[in-house]
Amino acid sequence: MPGANTYDALEAGHGVDVPSLYRFLSGYQLSRAPGKAEYSNLGFSLLGFALAEKAGVPYERLIAERINRPLGMAATGVVPGPAERARFAQGHLGPVAHAWMEVPPVSVPAGGLYSNASDLLAFLGAAFALTPSALDDATALMRQPYADKPDVRLAWSVMRRNGSEIWTHSGRTFGFTSTVAFDTRAGRGVVLLSNNSGTELTDLAFHLLSTQFRLKQIVPPAAFVRMVEASAFRQVTAAYRALRHRDPSFYLEESSVNEWAGMLLEKRRPRDALALLKFNAEQYPRSANAFDSLGLAYEAVGDRAGALAAYRRALERAPMSGHAAERVKVLTDGP
Repeated sequence: MPGANTYDALEAGHGVDVPSLYRFLSGYQLSRAPGKAEYSNLGFSLLGFALAEKAGVPYERLIAERINRPLGMAATGVVPGPAERARFAQGHLGPVAHAWMEVPPVSVPAGGLYSNASDLLAFLGAAFALTPSALDDATALMRQPYADKPDVRLAWSVMRRNGSEIWTHSGRTFGFTSTVAFDTRAGRGVVLLSNNSGTELTDLAFHLLSTQFRLKQIVPPAAFVRMVEASAFRQVTAAYRALRHRDPSFYLEESSVNEWAGMLLEKRRPRDALALLKFNAEQYPRSANAFDSLGLAYEAVGDRAGALAAYRRALERAPMSGHAAERVKVLTDGP
C-alpha cells in the first residue's frame, strides 16, 4: 500500500483511503493474541466505518442523525464545507499559524469531528445521564468497563484521585487541541478547546473540576530559581527544603526542573545542570527519565562512570528505554 504499509502508518492516517485500509487489514497478521486493551485511533475509525456500514449510510450522516440531531448539536459535524470552515478559529502550531488541513479519510471517525463548547457540553450532559435523551441506552453501554483495564471505557479514560472520579478524553490535530472531562462524583464537566496544537489542556481541565489537582508546572517557581542561582547551584536541596518549610504546599515538578537543566546544558553550563539533575533524581527516584537526563549531564562534565551508573538506573526503571540502552553500549564499548 503506497505510503502506509505498517500499522503505525495506518494509526497515524498517512495517505490511506478506506478501501486501501480494508485491503491491508484483510491480510494483516496480529502481532499478539487478543485480550489486552490499549487506545487506538485506527480502532475507533474501524468502529465508525463498521457502524456506518451496518446502518447503510455514510459516517457523517450517521453522526448527524443519531447524535447531533437528537441532542440539538447544530454546530457539530464531520467533513466541514466552506460555510462551516468560515466560522472556524485560525489554528496554530506554537506561535505559527497552521494552514487548514483535511483529516485523512481513514482517520475521519477518530479525528474528523468539529464542534464547539456549547455542543460538547450538551453531549457531556447526555453521556453522563444529567439530561434524559434518546441516547440513554447507548451512553449507558459506553460507560461500561471493557477488557482488562477497568479504568478504560469506550473512548474514555477514568482516573480516581483526590476524592474525584474524572472521565476524560483529549484530541489534537492540525492546529487545534481539545479536552472534555467529567467528574462523576461531583456531577460537573468541562470542555476546553484551543486553536493551538501545542497546548496542554488536561491539567487545566482537572484543576477546573477540583483545585485539589495542581496545574502543570512549566518552569520552576521564581523563588526557587533565585535561591539556587544565589547559591551558585551548590544549595539546590537546601533551597527546596527552605521553601517547603515556609510553605508546605510548595512543590517542584520533575519536568520543570528537567527543562531548566536542559536549558543550562544548551548554554554550556553542565555542572549547574548536573546539580539540578542530581536533585531531581533524588526527588523522583522511580523515574527513568530523571536518571536518563542525569546520565546526559554526567556525560557533559566528562564523568563516564557517573553516566553509566545513571543510565543503568534508568534501564532498571524502564528496560525498554532505547536512549539509555544505546548510551550504556556506547560508553561500555568506547575507548
